[in-house]
Amino acid sequence: MDISVHTSPRLTTITLDGELDSETAPLAEQRLLPLIGDDCKLLLDMGQVSFMSSAGLRMLFALRRQLPPDGRLVLAQLSEQIKDTMSVTGFIEYFTVAETLPEATALLN
Repeated sequence: MDISVHTSPRLTTITLDGELDSETAPLAEQRLLPLIGDDCKLLLDMGQVSFMSSAGLRMLFALRRQLPPDGRLVLAQLSEQIKDTMSVTGFIEYFTVAETLPEATALLN
């Protein structure tokens, strides 16, 4: 799992690349939780995530739970497989999802 972070004054864009599973999800969580601060806006680009296990779902939910009341998190470019998994499990209801990066950015601004 490769994680790249781009921070601007108004938005933090996090790009995940690879599999989000029991090995990589805890590492991703360790890297991403410190990015959460007051009034944070996080765009999680998941367009290159090829697989996500239940550990990945737990990591996403941990991020969401740590958001302050005025914080925002948008998931972008989910594959159909991951979107289906999140829908079946009911997790999708807890997140704002965007099809494209420009749509995600617009939702956060």
